[in-house]
Amino acid sequence: MSLPKQLAAKSKSYGEKNDCAVLAVAVVCNASYEEAHATLKRLGRKDGKGTPVEVIFAAVRALGCHVTFGDRVNHNGRNMQRLTVRRVGAAIPKGRWLVLCRGHVLAVKDGEVMDWTDGRRHQARFAWQVSL
Repeated sequence: MSLPKQLAAKSKSYGEKNDCAVLAVAVVCNASYEEAHATLKRLGRKDGKGTPVEVIFAAVRALGCHVTFGDRVNHNGRNMQRLTVRRVGAAIPKGRWLVLCRGHVLAVKDGEVMDWTDGRRHQARFAWQVSL
């Protein structure tokens, strides 16, 4: 699955680029694009720019969610460095996850990649589970 249409439309209406963190946070925290955008901006994200991972985690917490920190291995014991976005959904079939690739973050929700990179071969590096 790709990014929900309403999030993609909001991103376009904001004239945003490099807003993968906004989109991923909105998905995993079940928040609106506006709410995720405002929270990340308040925490230091600049419009049109990438977002540091620590700011993403702070936004998730500010939106009332909890991040389970781990290492490069997900809950099934699979090494995230060997997974691509194409296969990451099957590797983490339950829950809400933030998946970090080089220079990009995306959301996986119940095994579905919620991002434009769905089906691509971007290498997943880390995955963190998010609970509401």
